[in-house]
Amino acid sequence: MEHHHEGPPSLHAAEALNAPALEFLCLACPHEGTGVNERVADSAPLPSPQPVVARGLGRALAMAAALVAVAAALVVATRAQAAPTITEFTAGLTPNSSPSGIAAGPDGNLWFAELAGRIGRITPTGTITEFTDGLTPNSSPFSIAAGPDGNLWFTEESPGRIGRITPAGTITEFSKGLRTDSSPLGIAAGPDGNLWFTESFPGRIGRITPTGKIREFSKGLTPDSEPVAIAAGPDGNLWFTEAADPGRIGRISPTGKITEFTVGLTLNSFPFSIAAGPDGNLWFTELNVPGRIGRVTPGPGTAPGPTAS
Repeated sequence: MEHHHEGPPSLHAAEALNAPALEFLCLACPHEGTGVNERVADSAPLPSPQPVVARGLGRALAMAAALVAVAAALVVATRAQAAPTITEFTAGLTPNSSPSGIAAGPDGNLWFAELAGRIGRITPTGTITEFTDGLTPNSSPFSIAAGPDGNLWFTEESPGRIGRITPAGTITEFSKGLRTDSSPLGIAAGPDGNLWFTESFPGRIGRITPTGKIREFSKGLTPDSEPVAIAAGPDGNLWFTEAADPGRIGRISPTGKITEFTVGLTLNSFPFSIAAGPDGNLWFTELNVPGRIGRVTPGPGTAPGPTAS
């Protein structure tokens, strides 16, 4: 519901309540030397103050009642908006399929990875469809992301593949250029028109083109750093988390240059997920107890150390 006011409600309330009060003070009480009674006497005999006061007080009460009603309606509307509704969907989903990553698709549906070995699609109304044709059994799909080519791209943790599924459900797997022990986890679309992904073991960042050509990058990355999640940053680079102790935040440029950051991070905090925020920063989770949310500011052309928040 939209409400249109010519001014703030509090301002109207003050004007409505003050105007009758001023009228009451001027007409009900004589003010010698102010000229008020003299001016009234010059024009007409002074009327009884009771009708004027009644009219003014009536207007004030009516306005106050209206404002109270509007305020009550706004409170009710605010409470209604602040109460989210959660709905769960299981029909069409294989039991114990362990859904993991999820992403919006170009077809208006949501697509998700199932660790048990499936790719799922759910419509906004909750209809679930699973896809397995073309998927290696026990491949453990982990993360999924929309690609620039109109398809969905996902990681297969075991034995190490990158998968692509079209909105129609056709799956294609890619492994050429990947080590079999690479364990791809996170994946994200990059600003260069490619997909970028993390390889948890032994520790690499990978890039795959929409045609399926894979290249791995490790220079500048600490060995066995266990990269987990990755996200495109507002600075034109990709940012990723490194879970292995002591914990790091990494940045890779579209040309493959890797830089790691630790300043501002609590030791052994286990950085896990990461996402670009609306404020131009990157935000990430720290999984280890006691648990924190971190923020890293890319900076103009350079990237300072992450700042825990």
